[in-house]
Amino acid sequence: MKKVISADPADRIFPIPQKLELSGKIRDLAGASWIILPEDAGFPLKNRIMETAVGLAAKFVSKPRVSAGKPSAGELLAVMIRKKNIPSEGYQLELKPAGPIEIKAADDAGFFYGMQSAAQLLEDPACVPCCRIEDRPSMKERGYMLDISRNKIPTMDTLKKMVRSLAALRYNSLQLYMEHTFAFAAHERVWAGFTPFTSEEIMELDGFCREYFIELVPNLNSFGHLGRWLRHAEYKDLAECDPPYIFEPTGQPMQAVLQPCRKSLEFMDSLYAEFLPNFTSRKFNIGCDETVELGKGKSAALCRKRGVTRVYLDFLKQLAGRAAKRGFEVEFWGDIIMHEPALIKELPKHITALEWGYEAEHPFEKDTRTFRDSGVDFLVCPGTSVWNAILGRTANMTANIRSAVRHGSRNGARGILLTDWGDFGHHQYYPVSWPGIAMAGGSAWNASADTESKLPYGVSLAFAPGSEGIRMAEFLLEAGHVTDHFSAKVFNSTPFGRVMNLYREQMKSKNSFLLRIKAKETQAALDHTQKLLKRLKAAPFRGFPQENAELENGLNMATAALLFLQRAAGGKWDRAAWLDLMRQVTARHEILWLARNRSGGLHESAGALRKFMENDPDAWKNR
Repeated sequence: MKKVISADPADRIFPIPQKLELSGKIRDLAGASWIILPEDAGFPLKNRIMETAVGLAAKFVSKPRVSAGKPSAGELLAVMIRKKNIPSEGYQLELKPAGPIEIKAADDAGFFYGMQSAAQLLEDPACVPCCRIEDRPSMKERGYMLDISRNKIPTMDTLKKMVRSLAALRYNSLQLYMEHTFAFAAHERVWAGFTPFTSEEIMELDGFCREYFIELVPNLNSFGHLGRWLRHAEYKDLAECDPPYIFEPTGQPMQAVLQPCRKSLEFMDSLYAEFLPNFTSRKFNIGCDETVELGKGKSAALCRKRGVTRVYLDFLKQLAGRAAKRGFEVEFWGDIIMHEPALIKELPKHITALEWGYEAEHPFEKDTRTFRDSGVDFLVCPGTSVWNAILGRTANMTANIRSAVRHGSRNGARGILLTDWGDFGHHQYYPVSWPGIAMAGGSAWNASADTESKLPYGVSLAFAPGSEGIRMAEFLLEAGHVTDHFSAKVFNSTPFGRVMNLYREQMKSKNSFLLRIKAKETQAALDHTQKLLKRLKAAPFRGFPQENAELENGLNMATAALLFLQRAAGGKWDRAAWLDLMRQVTARHEILWLARNRSGGLHESAGALRKFMENDPDAWKNR
């Protein structure tokens, strides 16, 4: 039976190319032997193409061989030709009715991405469509940032697998968000028990990333989010607030912001001196977001005199100056400077603002225009929408990323930095992030393409090859729709994710989301979750035991949170059965954690689940 080749380029290639033309003719390349590199190919390209040849081996009569020289015998499969006028990381690919696949590029990254497309066209080497592709990235920087400070710290093996997946989606930048998870030699008190990254591991990972055309950008929060430091007596004199400040939206005590003074500056500079030389990147994300305590403690008088945002800007400029002296260009989260947009023009040169927002309605259009009109480089920073969500938020994720890329591209963003946070215990499992990672990677490569419709294939390509991977991706996307049963939307979370982590704080809030929860909607979400669980148990994904176990426990965790929420909304309740389920979920969580992550942080994450078990939903009902 003759095979039919789809005319839709995205059916075979992800990310979707900028331009693809099909001639309608088919080639048989199953007997081809050689992939020819440019003579001046660097070692990363050589290694990646040899790796690709190994991956293609089972599909050919004999394993394709790789050479930088012209072989004296054997049919050519693909030939790489250096062409200077092609945009950076772009490529041209052409397969005619005769001859090898020709891949033209100006740089080795372009050849790497071009060969990725060629490998996807070679899914069936006996039935390859003759075509011409002209492709290049819509966004220059395509980054992914993983939170390794709340509480999951991946193993090196997990991170290397992640790098390979990111490269398959054509990311070219990776950041690991750090607060206290680097092993600073003189500060063991801060990181003890958290199995932090060592300098040797950073250098090893940096080199590994370079092999996959990815830049490992250092990330160390330098103004806010330093509670892990400031809780200790040795560092309390650096804190803006002492005693802690109560953050009204959640009712939580906070002591996480540095006092903007010379002593704090010298302290951060001493950390930079130990941290930054381990990276080959010359970029540096210094964080500086959510400095909510600023002006409410030791800097109160100064802030009254000069203004909170002005004081923030002054200290930001000093931090950036210290990084610049060490040869680094600074990135910083742009939320605080947006309080007074008129000050944006006073930012130092060669600084990059990170325009972040994680809801579908975030004003990327307005904010990106503001940074553009101020002449400041910026990246757009949407999110995977999985933290505080357990099962993800598919509709929000796709809309949030789509908006960020659309408005970022129109208004001159240098790129994208997809964020993946772990607030309140990092209880979501890694596969729940996969659709968001694929969505952002595909969209950043081709901002005008319908990436959303091809997400199952993109997830499968990068994380779970084959038809089972596509089926798993579809399952993940559906699980992310469980939250859609609720008419009450909860910022940066699902209602069931929020109740699990902040129930006691919500009890104190005058505007608690619990006031808007309806028992009927909770039951619908619970029914949906149970259907997904039954489907998974009846037909687990073949070849993916780890993912099956993670998805099952995630669904059980969501079930437990929904049962609690249902009772709070006036529904039925079997506390004994609920406690049994939570004990099962917690025990399984501890086992699954260690399959991908280091032990540090697990005690806190599991502790949050145990703390949830101490809560009483009737306390809300009977308040």
